[in-house]
Amino acid sequence: MESICGVPSTRTGEVRVGEQLGINRETLRDRVSQAEVDAGDRPGTTSDEARRVVELEREVRELLRANEILRTASACFRGGGARRQTS
Repeated sequence: MESICGVPSTRTGEVRVGEQLGINRETLRDRVSQAEVDAGDRPGTTSDEARRVVELEREVRELLRANEILRTASACFRGGGARRQTS
């Protein structure tokens, strides 16, 4: 972290900027780091990529649940669990 808002990157500077923003020093460092990743200035997972991963993981969980329900229903019908209509 070279500088934040024109304040040199020192512990005192980071603490002062953090106090002005109402956040602690580590939170400030994390946010600056993530902003550098998002801007392409530093390697890592961007915020958009991280959000997309969370969405895809949620979708996978939903699909796995749906597959399990369908598997269970299929087993019921295959095993004669469904009633046959009699006329």
